[in-house]
Amino acid sequence: ATGNLAASANASYTMFIAGANNTIGGSTAADRNVLGTSGAGGVYGLLVSGSTATGNQILGNYIGIGADGSTAFSGEQAGISVSSGAATTRIEGNVIAADLDNGLYLSTTGTGTVVHNNLIGTNAAGTAMVSAPTNGLWAQSAGANTVITNNVIAGASESGIRADDTAPGLTIQGNRIGTDAAGTANWGVQWWGMAIRSSNNLIGGTGAGQGNIVANSNQAAQNHDGIGVPSGTAVGNAILGNSIYSTVAGASGLGIDLDLGGVSPNDAGDGDTGSNNLQNFPVLTLAATDGAGFLTLGGTLNSSANSYFRVELFSAPSGSSNNGEGRTYLGFVNVATDASGNASFSTTLSATVPIGSFITATATRSDASYTSFSDTSEFSARLATAAVLTVDTTADNLGGTTTSVAALLASKGPDGLISLREAITAINNTAAGAQPTLIRFNIAGSGLHTITLASALPSITKPVVIDGTTDTDSVATNGGRPAIVLDGNSLNSDGLVLASGSGGSTIRGLVIR
Repeated sequence: ATGNLAASANASYTMFIAGANNTIGGSTAADRNVLGTSGAGGVYGLLVSGSTATGNQILGNYIGIGADGSTAFSGEQAGISVSSGAATTRIEGNVIAADLDNGLYLSTTGTGTVVHNNLIGTNAAGTAMVSAPTNGLWAQSAGANTVITNNVIAGASESGIRADDTAPGLTIQGNRIGTDAAGTANWGVQWWGMAIRSSNNLIGGTGAGQGNIVANSNQAAQNHDGIGVPSGTAVGNAILGNSIYSTVAGASGLGIDLDLGGVSPNDAGDGDTGSNNLQNFPVLTLAATDGAGFLTLGGTLNSSANSYFRVELFSAPSGSSNNGEGRTYLGFVNVATDASGNASFSTTLSATVPIGSFITATATRSDASYTSFSDTSEFSARLATAAVLTVDTTADNLGGTTTSVAALLASKGPDGLISLREAITAINNTAAGAQPTLIRFNIAGSGLHTITLASALPSITKPVVIDGTTDTDSVATNGGRPAIVLDGNSLNSDGLVLASGSGGSTIRGLVIR
């Protein structure tokens, strides 16, 4: 037999398990079972059910797909169900082609269900979509310590992962929904990538590999999102470190949507209620990069008074809406609000993003130790990155290409360094952006760094931040005092001139003499 034809007649289940400590399948190809139905409907697929069904393992089987791992059975195909108090069930390494039914269905109060490393809707190689389950995984109810990790879900006609209000406390990490391993194929679901109607779930996390990839959601172009928390009573959901992108706009199309209906505006003091307590999102005020690994970010958060938050920072796709999505997790900063509910934050990350690319952020409520998390906000409004020029020499030369900031970064001249004169000249020759261009200092060695001018510096005609405090080693060596010295060399000229067009500039941490 080829194993590529399903049974010709329906029964109630392809397999029913009510006992304990059974193993269905195994770790080798020879252990694998191939299960399918006639496609006429009315069959539950593989069912683990009842309070006596404990410790069962469903490993490495092909369900709804033939032994070749690529030929999906025709008609309605059911996946795996766990119900009626079944506990400590492990579902791992299965290939599930469930057309017109759910890939995985959890309806149990039993504890310890683990769903790990399954392919739902794809072939066994994970290279092509072969079926369209109704929901990739539907947790109608779930017991404590239910863990859903490292699964691939493609092409669902409703949601990738659905968690109803009686399925709280789930851990959902490392799953890939709506795309292939390269992140380029459109295997998007029709509705939500994840629809979270329950409370106190951990979606993603702070550790390596814990973030989920949720791509190409809302293929129906309706009122759906990447991760939707559509129930106003669903609170305490921490959504951390995920990659969410290419959500179809439709009537909503956000990366994270609380209470549905589009962006939920911030409110002073964050006293409103709803999904995730309608946690306010941050407001980004600074995003600047040199395009080569240096990224400085800053902003504000208004929320409840005297509270703690983890602000996560992401690069945002250029095509997404203003409060849209975060595709690439960049890092985080911990913040604490004051008695008025206000906090400001700034951080410098080692991350390579192009100049002009977009940054967005979320805020997640935390305990005082920043180790336990609950309500996460929607994504903030995006902010385009401004350029950063790093002055890394005390020489007063003009050897680089200064026709624009981009030109100087691409061609720094024979010494491979950027002088203060080159930086100011390039900024003057570049159209002003929404933020001032940042000039930071990173000159080799510690202690005072003196820039002795050979001639007067050009007047500054564009908004700029010249920040001597960024040469942190030198400032520390100098006892916390300014360590960048601009020496006029007795030229009888002005040190720095902020001319017309430079409004909004900041000069700090310099000695000018």
